[in-house]
Amino acid sequence: MTYRDLEGATRAHDPASKGLRRNYIAQLVGRHTPISVAAVRLIADALNLNRCYFLELRAAAVRDALDFNAHDPTTLNARLDWLEAALSASPAGQTAFPGLLSVLTCDPQVPSAREHEAHDTIKKLLEDRGKGSL
Repeated sequence: MTYRDLEGATRAHDPASKGLRRNYIAQLVGRHTPISVAAVRLIADALNLNRCYFLELRAAAVRDALDFNAHDPTTLNARLDWLEAALSASPAGQTAFPGLLSVLTCDPQVPSAREHEAHDTIKKLLEDRGKGSL
């Protein structure tokens, strides 16, 4: 898969039909620019990957779940309830942090999912799908 191919795939999956430009993708792969959560989501969708595959998206989910700056009491209560449930002890044989673990890994059965950092993963996926043709 080339940068041009990924550009077309992201355009096809973007509701605004803009996608990501291939020069931006090259900058991401080369670590010359920070990657945005929206870009990672679009790339995951374009490559038909679970969004939880990427470390940045799991970190964003945790950040959003722990964002207590909301002014809406209902939202604040929901976040506090989630945090309390995530940190409370579970019955024997179960993980003590089921809610938190699910956000951190997206799938408690896939602990290796924490290893997928977007810059390197995008580069590897492009190389694997195109047999090295960037």
